[in-house]
Amino acid sequence: MELKRKISGFQRVRRIIIFLWILALPFALIRLSPAAIVFSSRNKILSIGIIFLVIWFISSFFTGRLYCSIGCPFGAGQDIMAMLLPKRLSPKGRRTMRILRYIFFIVWFFPILATIISGGFKSVNLFYPQSADGSIKIDSLSLASSLLLYYPISIAIFIILTLVFGNRSTCNYFCPMNALGIIGTKFKNKVRYPSLHLEVNKKNCVGCKRCDEACPMSLNTYDMVKDENMYNPECILCGSCIEACNKKVISYAWKWKKEQK
Repeated sequence: MELKRKISGFQRVRRIIIFLWILALPFALIRLSPAAIVFSSRNKILSIGIIFLVIWFISSFFTGRLYCSIGCPFGAGQDIMAMLLPKRLSPKGRRTMRILRYIFFIVWFFPILATIISGGFKSVNLFYPQSADGSIKIDSLSLASSLLLYYPISIAIFIILTLVFGNRSTCNYFCPMNALGIIGTKFKNKVRYPSLHLEVNKKNCVGCKRCDEACPMSLNTYDMVKDENMYNPECILCGSCIEACNKKVISYAWKWKKEQK
């Protein structure tokens, strides 16, 4: 019973964070998006988007892709759409479609790598591209314009992608930043030093498949439980499968208990 309360508490906190990210979406689109990171890199400007990227990548070696479930504004938007328009990703062609993500990653990461190789960043402007000197210049008109412009565009994109491909399709197929999180996740799962991951108690499973229905990434969680292998790099460690299971089959852990298969 105590574990159930803890998991439910985490999910409540996670949902609050999701809604806060939605409120901050205009800011996130301008400064934290992959495009903003590329533009600041090409101009050799260290921005808040690049700092977030570095923190995210480092965190993936200890908490996997947890960032995708609580630290990504675009993931938050997709989670809202999943609540309103639940649709699992089609299993057909999913592996082929995910290749797009790595193609986007190569194209997206090249300017960042080129900047690092050529001597690094020459200036700091955390709020780039808002102002050349890094000062904050938000007036009521620009803020209102952001709200009127970016919210409808973002909502339209989230709706279209959800209807066409399914929930969290941006994470699965189009987000180049995910590749970095997958690198960190695969490394920690391979080396197996203490880090956040999922463990399974297969003997308690009754085959209800509620974990499958709850997974926002459309993973075949039930099959992972049967195989006693929860170490999928596509997992964002959101805990939805833990909360959905009444038998406490799946749990968070730092210490590795099972041998990987």
